[in-house]
Amino acid sequence: MSDHPVLVTGAAGFIGFGLARRLLEGGRAVVGVDSVNSYYDPALKEARLAILRRSKNFTFHRLDLAERKPTEALFHGRDFGPVVHLAAQAGVRHSLENPHAYVDANLAGFLNVLDGCRHRRLALGLHGRIVGNHRGDRIETRKVDRRRKPKPGQHGRLSVGDVLR
Repeated sequence: MSDHPVLVTGAAGFIGFGLARRLLEGGRAVVGVDSVNSYYDPALKEARLAILRRSKNFTFHRLDLAERKPTEALFHGRDFGPVVHLAAQAGVRHSLENPHAYVDANLAGFLNVLDGCRHRRLALGLHGRIVGNHRGDRIETRKVDRRRKPKPGQHGRLSVGDVLR
């Protein structure tokens, strides 16, 4: 298991909080990032963060990932282990009313995280589902032979469990 902390974006959200808590319970250090915006009740997000802050292995950064310079500063000089990107602007109906909030959070924020991860391992969350090897609601965590090259037309995917090892 890596000594480097896992960076979890969207750490105050439902899925990010659950992942961060499980990682902390398993002895991993976690750096959480969240903008704690008001789309969902900020008091609920703050309550989740209070639970995570009980661990000495948790560090939190209140940050809008769409802001390039602060996001660059987050990655600069830090030796993160895996990065699990779960932060996103939620609410499909809201996207019709405020499409620019979606572009900022979900595209610009994603680009800034990708830029920070150029030389790191990354797992992605997409619309409440984690991208990786999955069957139904179960995420596959079997060993993947990283030496095997995907065939043309196939995607080389790792499960979240593989990324967090």
